[in-house]
Amino acid sequence: MVRLLRIAVALVVVGALGWLLAQAFFPSDKSRIQKLLTKLERRANYPPTESALVRIARINQLAGMFDTNCVVIIDGLDQGGVTLTGRDDLLQRALALGGAGGVVSVTFPQTAVTLQGGSTQASAEVAATVRVGARGPDSLVLLRLGFEKLAGDWVITKVETIKGPRM
Repeated sequence: MVRLLRIAVALVVVGALGWLLAQAFFPSDKSRIQKLLTKLERRANYPPTESALVRIARINQLAGMFDTNCVVIIDGLDQGGVTLTGRDDLLQRALALGGAGGVVSVTFPQTAVTLQGGSTQASAEVAATVRVGARGPDSLVLLRLGFEKLAGDWVITKVETIKGPRM
């Protein structure tokens, strides 16, 4: 009886380790998109103490997360509405904002990811807290992001503000 119990415990432990390894090496599409959102959050922050070279490298990495034909439509920030078409336009705007030593802080305290289109498309609704400038006020912006899986990797295809609370 004790031997049977040990075998059962060993099987449970091996099964749990197998599941953990499968999650680590073969993450689900939702968790891959969540990781992409975490990278986006990190790369969209420009602290005041960061060197210009590090900042430009971060901005290039940020632009690389977007599709070449992406569309970004942001309304409701202090600067008014912003519409960007394509990765190059996004890169130029990010360089103008962050490359000149501007301070930007972005956090995503809440996200909700939904898969669509046979796991080749997805969307996420994100509550983003944004601060532009060292002492600027925090703004809460609700965003809807569109994603597409290209060559096995998820890229951001669209970002737009949501006009009311939907989360």
